[in-house]
Amino acid sequence: MRVVLIPQFNAKKIKSYIRKYHFNILCGVPTLYEYISKLKFRKNELKCIKMAVSGGDAMSQNLMERVNQTLKKYGSDATMQIGYGLSETSGVVSFSPDGMKVSDIVGYAFPDCDFYIADLNTGKEADIGDDGEVLVSGPNVMMGYLDEEEENKNVFTTIKGKKYVRTGDIGYFDENGLLHYKARLKRLIITRHM
Repeated sequence: MRVVLIPQFNAKKIKSYIRKYHFNILCGVPTLYEYISKLKFRKNELKCIKMAVSGGDAMSQNLMERVNQTLKKYGSDATMQIGYGLSETSGVVSFSPDGMKVSDIVGYAFPDCDFYIADLNTGKEADIGDDGEVLVSGPNVMMGYLDEEEENKNVFTTIKGKKYVRTGDIGYFDENGLLHYKARLKRLIITRHM
């Protein structure tokens, strides 16, 4: 398989990249798809796209629907899938199920990986439907930051014998066990009523 890396995103060149490389799988952040949803293409020009994946930030429901309409309008059978991962987990650890129509669902953990939702106040496992910090375990989780013992203590935790990395992301499990991504913990303002 050939992989085409675009070192710096340029909205004016995205059409020429698609025409030159005929991408089968298109991966990018929501901003890339925002531009694509506004472009005009030739009839069936996006037919080459078999899979469209977004990650790196939350995608709004509105944008997901607009991208799906654009893909369909220009000949692609693909629908947006949302990927979830981070550098500390060697990349992606889950994808939304194919055909999923809800933009915050990032799916089930890949085989041998595990998600844990930690309550923001207690650190204990959050209940179904309750927001908490997303923790990830698996063979793809890095061993640690080189010569950064204090940072390792802050980022890694062990739960029931498994090593987890704290992602700094907020999410929750629904009743089907699907992970929903909400936001970065640093973007969340927690208020308490006294």
